[in-house]
Amino acid sequence: MGNVKKFKQEVEAILIGIYGAIGMDRPTNHEEILDFIANDVAETADPVEWHSGDVGIAFRRWIEKQSEIVGHFCPEPIYFHVVKSGWNGELQRQEVQIHAGENANIFLIKNDQGFIVDVYGQNDLVESMTIWEDDIEAEIDEEMELPDILGTKK
Repeated sequence: MGNVKKFKQEVEAILIGIYGAIGMDRPTNHEEILDFIANDVAETADPVEWHSGDVGIAFRRWIEKQSEIVGHFCPEPIYFHVVKSGWNGELQRQEVQIHAGENANIFLIKNDQGFIVDVYGQNDLVESMTIWEDDIEAEIDEEMELPDILGTKK
């Protein structure tokens, strides 16, 4: 299979052809699918004589794997998909983006004061909620008697 980058590009070209043949657009999790298929073809196909049929079989295996996930762990298709998580350098903040079903995106954003949860529909912000860290932190009432767990009080 030689050059890994070239191999993966060839697999991707065949995979995109499969998408077109079954009438679907490039899915949002294309890279995840491509990684699975490229690894499957590399592990199972002839290293010199692999072909589009091997990519088709690997794609079928990926679909079967998704069915197993639905059938064994969850009675319904997986609704939430984490799109990205980590530092957003452009906005200078930590955030998580979650794709929710067909129409929604949920953003969990960390700022200095707490957290922001934004929910977007197909085009617009639907709801936003702020959770302040001050509200999360447990307040200890100075007058409240704390339990003597060490047995130091008599």
